[in-house]
Amino acid sequence: MGIFDSILMNLTLLMTLTYLWTVLVKQGRLSQQSQQNQLLEILVACLTALMLMQYPVRMGDGLQFDLRMVPLVVLGLRYGPLHAVLAAVPVALYRLALGGMGAVPAVASLGAVLTLLSLGWLWAGLERKHILKLPFVPAGVFLGQLVGLSLLPNRLQLITEVFPVLYGLGVLMTHVSLSMLLSKQKQLKASEEVSLQSLTDPLTLLGNRRKLDQDAKAFHAGNFVLTLDVDHFKRINDAFGHHVGDEVLSTLGTVIRESLGSQHKAYRLGGEEFVVVLKNKKAKSAYLWTEELRLSFTERVALLHPHIERAVTVSAGLVNMQAGEGFTVALQRADALLYQAKQQGRNQTCLKLEDPLKQLGTQVFETQTEKWN
Repeated sequence: MGIFDSILMNLTLLMTLTYLWTVLVKQGRLSQQSQQNQLLEILVACLTALMLMQYPVRMGDGLQFDLRMVPLVVLGLRYGPLHAVLAAVPVALYRLALGGMGAVPAVASLGAVLTLLSLGWLWAGLERKHILKLPFVPAGVFLGQLVGLSLLPNRLQLITEVFPVLYGLGVLMTHVSLSMLLSKQKQLKASEEVSLQSLTDPLTLLGNRRKLDQDAKAFHAGNFVLTLDVDHFKRINDAFGHHVGDEVLSTLGTVIRESLGSQHKAYRLGGEEFVVVLKNKKAKSAYLWTEELRLSFTERVALLHPHIERAVTVSAGLVNMQAGEGFTVALQRADALLYQAKQQGRNQTCLKLEDPLKQLGTQVFETQTEKWN
């Protein structure tokens, strides 16, 4: 196979295997790639380098060149030098096993490239930038190939005649491979954002009813189901306009998100009705969390809307899911308690728990704030 054919075979193999590599990209954000997928990417980069070595550009006297550096550099630019080293070790061992006068210089070039890659990440850390945002990266990384070429007898000829081609192809194909992988990430990120928007209430940034239906199967006995409803919300809309009403609902969403924590879930069902599912809490803790939330909301609205003379309050119904009870049934019980809180004067939490607070069955707790009459 001639020199041109060998180069063409390397380019074709590299493009094909990089396309297969994109199949492993499952998340729009690199930090969200699972460890299993990262290990698979290391394996693919290693196999790609080994495959490229099967079709080298042979220069005689045991010398051969190929684009094996490209997948290793691409992997290192994506995840860091450690990933690149893990993929490079089998490649280096295989090249040494092939032998020839170019074996040691080839491994030296690989080591130099990885060293420059590591320095690039160090520089990126000091500059607090992503490595791809730095000038001369990845172009500067491929300068490491000069180390191996300088160890060969005909170094001057190789550096002047071979290196420019090898360097140019390496930099070009690294950009092409990275572009293919980044394009897949952007597609996934856009799809994830669309999916997130379809499951998120745009006003409060909480989950919507569709998201609640999606999550409901994961809720189980011991979880607390809390329903919330803004008191006299229609009066707020009528007196101050729908834009103020929307701001009140947005404020409740903000207070819920700030209080929520990572393991709990919150949703806006529509209008002024909200649902919160609390996990790993005891009865008293769930009640106190609810009361703190209601008080925080009333205080926040008073701060943001001093022109609303009456306190804007929330009524709540709180239950804990029981063994054998589906989420829908628990939600119905919480709704019934919310209705009871409304009937009994609003601005209160009505709860019925399997392990009730203070050993009482149904209790009503009212926050002492001025209510709408």
